[in-house]
Amino acid sequence: MDKGQHFFKGEDINLIENTQERGTQPGNCGFSFFSTLSKNEKFKRAMGLGLYEDAIKIGENLIKSSEGIERDNLNLKLAVAYVGNDEIEKGEQYYKQIIKDCDFPSIKISALYGLSMLYLRHFPKHKRSMEYGEECLIKARKLIEENKDILGDNYLFHKVFNRNGYSLVLFKKGDYSNAHEYCVNGQKSLAKFYGEDKHLLHRTVLLYNSTMTACALNNFDEALEHFSLLLKLDPYYEDYWSSRGSLYKTIGDYKKALKDFSHAIELNPYAQNFYLQRAETFEVMQEFQKAEKDYLRALCLKPNDTNAILNYSCLLIDLGDYDKALELLQSQAYKESDDLYKIYNNIGLIYLEKELFKESINYFEKTMAIKSNFVPAYINMSTALFECGFLDDALEYLNKGLELETYNPDYLYNRAYLYKTIEDNEKAITDLKEVLQIDPNHTDARLLLSELEMVNTHE
Repeated sequence: MDKGQHFFKGEDINLIENTQERGTQPGNCGFSFFSTLSKNEKFKRAMGLGLYEDAIKIGENLIKSSEGIERDNLNLKLAVAYVGNDEIEKGEQYYKQIIKDCDFPSIKISALYGLSMLYLRHFPKHKRSMEYGEECLIKARKLIEENKDILGDNYLFHKVFNRNGYSLVLFKKGDYSNAHEYCVNGQKSLAKFYGEDKHLLHRTVLLYNSTMTACALNNFDEALEHFSLLLKLDPYYEDYWSSRGSLYKTIGDYKKALKDFSHAIELNPYAQNFYLQRAETFEVMQEFQKAEKDYLRALCLKPNDTNAILNYSCLLIDLGDYDKALELLQSQAYKESDDLYKIYNNIGLIYLEKELFKESINYFEKTMAIKSNFVPAYINMSTALFECGFLDDALEYLNKGLELETYNPDYLYNRAYLYKTIEDNEKAITDLKEVLQIDPNHTDARLLLSELEMVNTHE
């Protein structure tokens, strides 16, 4: 019997919002005490560089002497700064205050958009709400249409970015086609109305989202076309290179993927996820030493990153270094993590490889106790029980796994093999035929089916 999967990789495909301010990671602004810059200029520079902590200090001071539209604009930028500084609830307060008190439609519309992004993207998962996010966008859309004359030339900009926000709602609902249309048409509309040299940052956001929606529709060639224009407009934003590298990796063009990941690392050598992405690509290309080097660099940057630990442990397992992989995983086994069940599953798999079945069963039980719908744990448990000779129990766990994932050909093959072992050939043949309906190229299933049909013929 085969084991389940070691772990699950893959990142959510996330559309991004109107990035009103984008720069480097937050840090110390370091303005000189004798700087000739005004406070307004310092605030603008801090926001432009992404130095949100400094921007907050300067902005909170500026707001004491501001009023009217100037005050509302400062409040809007402070909301962005607090979100950028990971003080999301503080950002929420500012957005809500603007929506409640502001008399200027353009600022109020922007605040509703920003608030919608908190509910759709920025808040921790338990606090996100598609309903509230969509409600904010609908309110903003109504304001946009009611104030078309007041907004003037800004009308189209607000309309396009309201649709950009709504494309995220559609994307989350699985309506990729309309989400894609909003993003693509929005970028073209901005370029046509305002000119090719205006709203470049906002157009790149729409182009990036166009790549994501195209990928969701499996239109990879179109996604690459969008990436080409995107990187022409903004060749210095490392995440865009990394994202295109991920697309190349998805379609199997590993050399181009490596080139893009490496370029992203050149632009930002401290971004841990870029090393992870390149390591995974090296691993697929069976360049294991280079993969290990990148995994170690990733862990140097973030020693307790679960994703890096899981992926590196799997490389070690594949290379047969079970003890090192086990030591790495057990260092995380008592720490709180949303992915603890994956850690336990991997530890169980190592013990299974080492034929320490009692220990493996213990860890698969721990895995299922944390995440009862994690199918590979049921399959792995059935394998461990099978190896111990507990065939009825092994069948029970296989059946539970197949209840959760009915049409997995490998799991069905495992059950067929188990049926063959307990000499229930008819059920084994039924499962094997179903495997071949799902995957006609499943060689093991075809061979086992031939063997069992031959046995039946001789009987």
